[in-house]
Amino acid sequence: MEDLAASIMEERLRTALARAQSLESSDPAQAAASYEEAARHADKVAAYAKTPFTKSQAAERAHRCRERAQYVLNPPPKPQRQSATPNQPAEESLEFRANAERMIRTSTVQWNEIAGLQESKDAIIGTMRLFFMQKPEGVKLAPADKFLLYGPPGTGKTLLARAAAAANGMTFFNVGVNTDLLSKWVGDSPKILRAVYELAEERAPSIVFLDEVDQLVRRGNTDSQVTQQLNNTFLTLLDGFESKSKSRKVMTVATTNNPWDLTPAMRSRFQKQVYVPLPDEQARRQIIQLETKGHTLEFDLDDLVAATEGFSGRDLANLCNEAIHLMINQTNPMLTNPDAPMAQGVLQLAPLTEVVLKQALAAVRPATSEAEIAKYTEYTARGGRA
Repeated sequence: MEDLAASIMEERLRTALARAQSLESSDPAQAAASYEEAARHADKVAAYAKTPFTKSQAAERAHRCRERAQYVLNPPPKPQRQSATPNQPAEESLEFRANAERMIRTSTVQWNEIAGLQESKDAIIGTMRLFFMQKPEGVKLAPADKFLLYGPPGTGKTLLARAAAAANGMTFFNVGVNTDLLSKWVGDSPKILRAVYELAEERAPSIVFLDEVDQLVRRGNTDSQVTQQLNNTFLTLLDGFESKSKSRKVMTVATTNNPWDLTPAMRSRFQKQVYVPLPDEQARRQIIQLETKGHTLEFDLDDLVAATEGFSGRDLANLCNEAIHLMINQTNPMLTNPDAPMAQGVLQLAPLTEVVLKQALAAVRPATSEAEIAKYTEYTARGGRA
């Protein structure tokens, strides 16, 4: 009974967090209320926890939700930009720190929620355990603190990074290279990135997660002034954290769909490159079952698993979503009738049939080609060298 109650609270926590994050920019008051709601659910998860670790982890999540609620309601003031080269460095520093704080995300992903990818998980979990263990005196030992996760799009690279943060109670900085860095004013991007690492030290243990890092240092794209400055700053920060992060526990995790586009200087900074492949047969089965949870299935699951070879986790989610919406539209014709009044009442559901799945398969195809998969295989066989 307690396990069921804990699962319900965990699900409510995630729902509240997702709602809070979606409302931050449009309705801060409602976002803060949702963060407070998530904190209350986290308190209940802690109350049901069976081990000290899970209890402390849930308590930390509750604390961070309440911190975020206060931040959303009372964000630090953003100074008005005076010119391209501001004359008030203290205010400028506050602005960059505020940018860094906005990149902090609460991670609730658990390892057992990620279907398949056991080799990738094992590589990350083993290295993270070594990262946190106390080292014997007088022995040279340098655990990896810089990961590069590479593989086809939609395979779960971001989920792996979030699970690593959640499992170890780490502050998670979600840095979008395009959205958070390259879109900024010329000269601001390197300063924002420095602010992220400075704040990560303060909030350690931390993970600085950079999605699509190839956009930052892609070969042939270093002529851009912004990109070149960011490239140099990033490499300097990674080198500079060699000594400091060992005691302050700051880890860098980057992802790319195109590892061969990274410069040799960039690839060499990552002590650990982890391939995140397309899901195998067992993983595809788990993903399909997860994405169709609660629906009656009237098709041969084995046939669908076989028909979706080459699909990523995201492709499978899109496929199942397409099938569900096809079923809903067929069962509720008023939804697609422009002359029908606004729908009222209870949505009618029907089983997911083989006919609906075939229609969905015709509409949703895998994003990664066989030639691209072969390229990943070749890159991995060369030990992560382009």
